[in-house]
Amino acid sequence: MLTILELLFLFCLPLPEAGAHSGTGEVVISVPPPTTQWDCDFEQNDICNYIQAKDDWFDWTRNAGGTGSTDTGPSKDHTLGTDQGYYIYTEASSPRYKGDDARIESANVPFSYPTMCIDFWYHMYGDGIGTLNVYIKIAGQLGTPVWQRIGTRKDRWYRGQILHLPNDDFQVSYEGVVGDSYLGDIALDDLSIYYGNCEGTQSCEFQDSTLCGYIQDDTDDFEWTVLSGATPTNNTGPTVDVSYGTDYDLWSRTGNQGDTWFTGFVTVHSTTPYQLVFEATIGGDTSDIAIDDVNYRAGKCDPPGECDFEDDMCTWLQPQDDDFDWTRFTGSTASLYTGPSGDHTTGSGYYMYTESSDPRVFGEKARLSSPVITPTSNQCFSFWYHMWGNDTGDLSVYVMNVPGDVEYTIRTLRWSLSGQQSVNGTDWKFAQIGLPETQHFQIYIEGVIGRSYTSDVAVDDIFLEELYCETLPVEADPDTYKDNCTCDFESVLCLWEQDINDDFDWTRNRGSAGPDWDGTGPGWDHTSQDDGVLRYFGEALLRHQWVVAECLLVDPLSNLDVGDVLGYYMYTEASLPRTPGEVSRLLSVQLPPTDPGGNCFEVWYHMYGSSMGTLNIYWSDLQGTETLFWKNDIARDDMWILTRKTLTNINTKFQIIIEGIIGGELSDMAIDDVLYTPGECADLRTCDFEYDMCDFTQESRTDDFDWERSMGKDIATGPISDKTRQTTTGYLMYLNPTTPHAAGVRAVLYSGSYEPTLTGNCVKFWYYMSGSGAGTLAIWRSMGGVSDGPLWSRSGDQGALWRYGYISITANDDFRVAIEGTVGSATTDTIAIDDIDITMEPCDPPGYCDFDDGRCGWVNVGGDDFDWLRFRGHTPSVGTGPTYDHTTGTKYGFYMFVEIGNLTKGDVGWLNSEHLDSTTGSCFMFYYHMYGYGVGTLNVNKLEPSNGNKTLLYTKSGDHGDIWHGAQIDVNSTTEYQIQLEVMEDFVYPSEIAIDDTALVTGLCPSTTTRQPQTSDEITTLTSRHPQTSKEITTLPNNSTTQPPQTSVGITDGVIIAIIAVVCILQFLLLITYLYVKKRQQQQQKKFSDVNVVYQALSGIDNPVYGLEEVDGDVHDQTVYTIGGSLPTVDNDTEPRANRDSLAFTYI
Repeated sequence: MLTILELLFLFCLPLPEAGAHSGTGEVVISVPPPTTQWDCDFEQNDICNYIQAKDDWFDWTRNAGGTGSTDTGPSKDHTLGTDQGYYIYTEASSPRYKGDDARIESANVPFSYPTMCIDFWYHMYGDGIGTLNVYIKIAGQLGTPVWQRIGTRKDRWYRGQILHLPNDDFQVSYEGVVGDSYLGDIALDDLSIYYGNCEGTQSCEFQDSTLCGYIQDDTDDFEWTVLSGATPTNNTGPTVDVSYGTDYDLWSRTGNQGDTWFTGFVTVHSTTPYQLVFEATIGGDTSDIAIDDVNYRAGKCDPPGECDFEDDMCTWLQPQDDDFDWTRFTGSTASLYTGPSGDHTTGSGYYMYTESSDPRVFGEKARLSSPVITPTSNQCFSFWYHMWGNDTGDLSVYVMNVPGDVEYTIRTLRWSLSGQQSVNGTDWKFAQIGLPETQHFQIYIEGVIGRSYTSDVAVDDIFLEELYCETLPVEADPDTYKDNCTCDFESVLCLWEQDINDDFDWTRNRGSAGPDWDGTGPGWDHTSQDDGVLRYFGEALLRHQWVVAECLLVDPLSNLDVGDVLGYYMYTEASLPRTPGEVSRLLSVQLPPTDPGGNCFEVWYHMYGSSMGTLNIYWSDLQGTETLFWKNDIARDDMWILTRKTLTNINTKFQIIIEGIIGGELSDMAIDDVLYTPGECADLRTCDFEYDMCDFTQESRTDDFDWERSMGKDIATGPISDKTRQTTTGYLMYLNPTTPHAAGVRAVLYSGSYEPTLTGNCVKFWYYMSGSGAGTLAIWRSMGGVSDGPLWSRSGDQGALWRYGYISITANDDFRVAIEGTVGSATTDTIAIDDIDITMEPCDPPGYCDFDDGRCGWVNVGGDDFDWLRFRGHTPSVGTGPTYDHTTGTKYGFYMFVEIGNLTKGDVGWLNSEHLDSTTGSCFMFYYHMYGYGVGTLNVNKLEPSNGNKTLLYTKSGDHGDIWHGAQIDVNSTTEYQIQLEVMEDFVYPSEIAIDDTALVTGLCPSTTTRQPQTSDEITTLTSRHPQTSKEITTLPNNSTTQPPQTSVGITDGVIIAIIAVVCILQFLLLITYLYVKKRQQQQQKKFSDVNVVYQALSGIDNPVYGLEEVDGDVHDQTVYTIGGSLPTVDNDTEPRANRDSLAFTYI
């Protein structure tokens, strides 16, 4: 019996110094070696300081990807682990013969250090592999190999190390010797020679005399023996080593493996005839063991989990606990615009994919399972995936332990992506996952069907190797969201989960939550909103053919769906079978206690619909106690709104819960772009005072009293409705004059602190100042503790109504907005404010609105019969109303409209502008859309609040076609006034009237004649954006005749063709640039700055200027790109839009 048998696990240790080795067997690991001049990874288009020997048979070849022969050589390098990285190899194909050798040698290594390490990675895979030798070449003499490997290994990279104790200068020579056949490619990568002992390695095959740095312990009784072949004593010990031979116990499993079939496989090496024996050992009464489907084939087994699917599924199985099976396939999948067009391996081979066409339904799963894999310290699982299709579902990778290792099965998500990731049929993506498992395990690849047949998902070229790796892509790693609930919902739900105890689930969606006219939910996500136009154009071009007719792009935007390319959000679907009061909850991952300075939780929400429900956000501790920290139950405009809250003093682990409660059928609620960060939140720029004062604070030192937050019904001077809810139960901020105050005392309310912007900021608010003795309301800017202004002020009675106020503020440092209220002389007067919004851009001019970011100062007023609605896309009724707005020309832009078909004849709806200053001459411009049988009347009135006068400025009745028409009206007023848009019902029939792009320009409207007040048949309008021939254009007075067009002369056909070709390209580029600039600089680029430039929509590019047209009451809008900005003249052509497909351009 052995009494002591110790083998120290010492990795390339420094040679023991006198008295340094304790003999206790402790392990000392050397630090990673420094980079030296003898290092080479072959990535830099050369072989570094290595040279090809001259006295061998052939040269080593530098290569990337696979070698010239299949079933031999590496498919990727070691450095990068991809087919783009480089290595060197010996090509064993013809004209090579067995025994031919190739040598590559390092530059001379001078003798300057007593210990050096030769470190390299090698690959020897193929049935015809020969020999790899390493020599220490001294004074030109090779000598005998100091390291050698013979024959095939697994298809992976192995590490080789040689500890060298030099006594002279030397070179390292790597020699590859051709074996029995062309299947003998040998490769090298990451060659290194460095001073000191070898860096620690975790594997050893004992094939060379250095024993990988293991040393014999000098305190034991005898030494381990290095041996090849059988041991000397009969009937004991191995006959061959395991690295190149075999052992008699080829394969075994012990214990409960679970109620499922597994694939077992083992490679058999034998030089003599043999039999295979399956041995089962009974464990107890419940220990049945079964085998099935025994198969034997020539050649070594595939490594566990590795497969390119060219011949079969290798060792992967289709388990029975899913809904359908993966399909092994070659070529394109059956459906258009989804799935790969070829495999990844060769482009013409096989891959596995999930077929999403009928009879598949949304949410069904298909799984692939690997064989049982033996754990090592680190393993890297890699594969290629393809996810292309508008409604692509999920692809996930799970790891599940084998029940024999533990008492129960644990299934852990290790990788997951959702939605479209590829851009076309050939766009395969690389993925890898680190697997530091400690028990036997299986890998499950799961595909989940999306919302339609365009959701095929594919995988190919699966590989498992023993090395450490990070998860790629990063966003697929569930641990990315560990201890954090940040999520944009673009690929996955991150670590948010559906509450299994609520009534229904939140839905992950992109594009519109329903039909454009269903009146609730967002049309797109928030993440993509800012750069949506660019993404829309860039990705839509990959999927759609643009229609070019005579060089004119024909409605490209109307044919594409922005939902195809924009991102994802989460929402609650309120339609049937949902009922009011039902609850849906999202649960975050468990979060650690908040930081000492707090943590900021922010989210963008969308709550648009006439029967809106409630959105609540809680935090919940481990005992399930929930604390509400944010709430909204108010229907908002059709836009994304930011809210944020600082969470402090939470001293336990907790979850965040987002809860949606159904109101009515039109109460879809959505969230997007959740962000959780350390530290306090930045101050919000909006506040409606419904739940608190947001980030507004009271001045505590220099004023006389405070503003009060109150319901409208509770204010001391009598009940009023707030602006937000327009009820007396809504909240507002007001000055309480009944508290004993002397006239002239002040109360100051400060906003949060904001960083300056290059273009300035706009402070928008609503104010209420009623009573003959009302005091003063003023807006100041506070910067560096010093206030300057007032920048805006109003005093005295402004009427018992809410007014819209705004002022631009510029700053060169952080600033706050100070709202100062000064008490007047009476205790019955009211000063109140509500709905403050501080935007990061200058204010629009008075009267301007394109309705894309809200209603500006336009409001529905009481006393009429119906309201105007802000809308996008096609209106609800068929055969009437616009299909897109005028501003953007797409179904994603907004406009105001009324539906008048279900009203009583004579009913009216009023939309009033903000209060405008008196004017000696201004031009009010707008676009209107009046289409459908039974369309009523649109009137434009001037209201004078001081005396109650109402003056008709413009009227239009009846059907004017499915087209936007432009109009402009001269306005004069000696007092403050408002513009009123009035719609009157004339017929009881479904019809709609819409308006868009209002503007007010100082000075009378552009005209070559003196303009008189306009009647219904004296309307000057803006013409349609249709192409013209190249000609002079003049403004025509009423009843004038059109002059014949002045055509260009003296230009050859060739020149004309060349010009048209250039303009085709320029028009396309201008369209993209226009929409991008329009989206990014919407408020700055389309202001009405002088009378001659009616609309300026591009910055630094030719201005599109709208000409004037008065032709038999039939009006269109027309864009002409000009170099200057001078007012173009009018084309009198009245040909219908559908027949006009020519190109207009002006050139110099």
